[in-house]
This record gives sequence, C-alpha cells and structure tokens, in this order.
Amino acid sequence: MLEDVRALLQDRLEAAGFRPDPQTLKLVAFRISDTGQTELRSLFLLLRPPRTERAFCAYHLGTGAALTRFLVAGLGLSRTKTAEIATLGAIAQLIFALFDRTLDTGGHALALMPTPSAKAGGEDAAPEQRLLNRLLTLYYARLDALAPPAAHPVRALLEQAIRRLYEAELRSAPPPDAANPNPTSLLPKCLKRAWWRKNTLPVIVMGLPAWILVSGGRNIKFIEHLQWLARVGEFFGWLDDFCDYEEDSRSGHINRLRLEDAVPITALACRAGDRGRRVLSLWDARNTDSPSRDTFRVLSWTWLTKPEL
Repeated sequence: MLEDVRALLQDRLEAAGFRPDPQTLKLVAFRISDTGQTELRSLFLLLRPPRTERAFCAYHLGTGAALTRFLVAGLGLSRTKTAEIATLGAIAQLIFALFDRTLDTGGHALALMPTPSAKAGGEDAAPEQRLLNRLLTLYYARLDALAPPAAHPVRALLEQAIRRLYEAELRSAPPPDAANPNPTSLLPKCLKRAWWRKNTLPVIVMGLPAWILVSGGRNIKFIEHLQWLARVGEFFGWLDDFCDYEEDSRSGHINRLRLEDAVPITALACRAGDRGRRVLSLWDARNTDSPSRDTFRVLSWTWLTKPEL
C-alpha cells in the first residue's frame, strides 16, 4: 500500500514556514490570475492562441511572471526593468509548460529550439507547434532587444542553458525499460545529469536574463545568484517527484523517491523540506519584498495539489 507522500512533505513544508494563511492564498491567486490576463492581453496579437488554449496560456504566463519577480528580487532592478524581465520569464514558463504537456500527453517532443519554420511562423505545422513557434519567435525577439547574440556574456550562458535543457528533456522522456527486473537500481550518471538539468535549468533560464540589465545596487554576486537559482530548481524537482510518486509507482515510470528505497520516505520529505527552508533563508538574507516571498510560498505549497489547466 502506497504512503500518502504528499502529506509527509506538506508537514515538512509547514514546519519550514511555507503554509500560507487563507487570505494570503487568495491574494496571491488573484495576483497571478490578474497578471496572467494582463500578459495575455499584451501578447495576444503576437501569439494568437486558439480559444481552447487561452486559459492555459494565461495561467502559465501569470505563474511565470510572478515566479520570475521572486527570482530576481535581489538584483536591484528598476520597476520597469523588473516588469520587462518578468514578461520574458512568463513567456519562458509558457514555452516549458506547452512543451512538457505535449511530451507527457502526446508522446512526442515539439521543437524547442529556434528553427527556420519557427522564424517563418511555421503555419503549416501542427497547432501546438504553431503556438510554440510564435512563443519562440517572441521570446528571442525580446531577448535580442535586451542583448543581441554575442553582445553580452550572459546571453551565451543563457543559450547554452536552453540547449542543455532541451537535450535533458529528450533524454529523460523515455520510460524505463519494462524488462528491467530492478527498477529501483541507480540511474546512469548521464540520466542523473539530465534529471538535474531538467529541474534546475528552467529556473536558471527565467532568472538569468536579469543580469543583462543589472547595473548596480544588487545584494548578491552573479555566481551566488546562479547557485541559488539552481537550488530553487532542485527544490521544485523534489516537489514534483513527491507529487507524482503514486502515479509513477502505478505506471512504472522513474521517480527519484523510488530510487531511494534504502532511505525512508519520511527522511526524504525532511530532506526536501530542508531544501525549501534553505532557499527561503538565502532569499530572506537579501530581500524584503513580501509579495514575491508570498508568491513563492504559495506556488510551492499548492504544487502538491497540482492545480492544472
């Protein structure tokens, strides 16, 4: 009989100060929804999302923008620059969400890298690929406006991160070999690396562009911020593994909790909770932006309930 592992992690997150009160929960949900609708309206003519995709787009645009504000809060950006980076992060989040959804439900991967088809609009492609092509075109146009290719060292790091993320998504997508008599055996090093990149690189891609606009007044060094972004991504990866544990156990899909049979689930929950506590502790040492902090707490807490669109 499977344990309710979500409840175990919720207990640890509550002890780490993640549980929001009902008023904060409603306020953050409203703020994300309002942000998502605003972002969608401003990008609507460029994206032209099908009617059936508009709620999905608004949700992930709002989540991406709100999370990006949390990720870059300590960099001393002006309100205008923060909004610009938040929109770029929103577009990135929607790209990741659309790609992951298609991979999970359709069994095939969309093209996540810029292609001639994407630059031309790709109107002969499937509907989801057309939407993704428009997102990619928009993302790189906004990124080019911040820093043309090879014009800023962060731009090169960002493109490298995107390439590695795409490779990691493809590498980690296939299910485990059904004939493997020991599905809880250790993952090959290459797959472990892909897993780490799949979890950390989306967060890094959302937070890194802010450094193109940083001119001073920041509370953190570049390498410290990069390492912290990776910590946030790792924490989200553990949240996802706890959330998907029972489904993965039924389907036979790889899940890191199942690969840690020698470690009690309660100990893994403590480990994941400690990761979240460290993320907040490092953030608190350099920031006082309560709304962004609340957003991160709410997104982490509600992750375990999977409010999907």
